[in-house]
Amino acid sequence: MSTIVSPMQFTSEDLDLLVNTVDSLIVITDSGGVVCDMNRTCARLTDFRESDVVGENFAEVFLIPAERETVHKQLQRVGPDMRRVTFESSLLTRSGRRLRINWSCVHLTSSNPLAPNLALTGTDVTQYNAALERLEQQQREIDTLQQQLAETRQKLKSAQPIIVERRKNGRYEYAHSQLVAPVRNQANRKALVFRRVECKDVSANGFSFVSNTKPDYTELVVMLGKGDYIIRLVAKVAHVSRTTIDGKYKFLVGCRYVERHQSNN
Repeated sequence: MSTIVSPMQFTSEDLDLLVNTVDSLIVITDSGGVVCDMNRTCARLTDFRESDVVGENFAEVFLIPAERETVHKQLQRVGPDMRRVTFESSLLTRSGRRLRINWSCVHLTSSNPLAPNLALTGTDVTQYNAALERLEQQQREIDTLQQQLAETRQKLKSAQPIIVERRKNGRYEYAHSQLVAPVRNQANRKALVFRRVECKDVSANGFSFVSNTKPDYTELVVMLGKGDYIIRLVAKVAHVSRTTIDGKYKFLVGCRYVERHQSNN
């Protein structure tokens, strides 16, 4: 985007003061881009002496070949109507080091038709651009990790729990409802309150059932069987694991038989 600026008249003394006291790169050229002067900051950052660049084409001395045509077109836009153009380009130092420079170019007016008429002011943004690139890379890495985390959470949410086999003897599927009564204390042993639960499997050493809540007890009495054959067994809670059934979180309670309940005849 071009910006109209007011005309700038200058003397040779003004020009010397301008180019040698600011902390930005300044290069003065004629309308064809031939370098007429540069300031001390430019010499310090580029390692070029004044004799190396004065009389040489700005683009040929300072720019990489891939950007010369583009910059040349930018400079052609600057004219007596005082339009300012800004652009960014790479700059090659005398040692071959590459800097990234943000340029601003304005047209200088003078009563002397042979006087230089383009002033390029440059700011070194090499470190700024490198830091910005590192931040953008870090943000891309964070976005990737967040996406991976979201995908992992979704997989864990839909995955079936891994059941580790804890019984020495084989277990058998036993998808039947049975009665269990938690034993929380000695008084509770004499007044058992049974409730119906859905069993998952059974073996010679224990059984498991599904509970909506995590058990707050470690012992229970279970009534296994049906019809005329019912056996009461005392069991200890051996393990509790979270599971998902029909999209709802529940608890799989694994129990180990301890003894027959004394009410068995």
